[in-house]
Amino acid sequence: MEPEPTSIWNIITAIATSIAALGAVYFGFVQTKINKRLKELEDYVAVSFVPNNDSIKILNTGKINVYIKSFTIGQKIVIFDTPRMIPANAGDSSFYWIPPDGIPPSREFVISLYLFDEFENKFKASGGGLAESKKAENDNNQFKVKISVWTNKCKPFDWKL
Repeated sequence: MEPEPTSIWNIITAIATSIAALGAVYFGFVQTKINKRLKELEDYVAVSFVPNNDSIKILNTGKINVYIKSFTIGQKIVIFDTPRMIPANAGDSSFYWIPPDGIPPSREFVISLYLFDEFENKFKASGGGLAESKKAENDNNQFKVKISVWTNKCKPFDWKL
């Protein structure tokens, strides 16, 4: 006896449906990986140190709000009871400033920022600078400190304060 054409058609349909289901599961898995990577690229943390007359600007150059919990500059350590937010995507107004108090002239210094993002992920941003004493023009022989700064890196770091 030969199988009925309907039962062969049912078998072919079941196989095709199973292949389509496996393909959908694989596609969903790959799409989830792609979406996760895109989210990581979209929500990255980055800061930059920039000299600003008598202070050091900390710019949020990343794509997510960051909160400064603490910073060290030279030998000075500051811990905030209430973290300071630097908003993302706010252009040039997206910064916080650090006064260069306690930096001896004509010496290199290290800057470390301890911050976290909207998702409570912790980071450490590091950089440095050089304070140079310059004689001020037309200022009764007084000296001013010129500050040069650079940014090294911002990376995940599980700090405890």
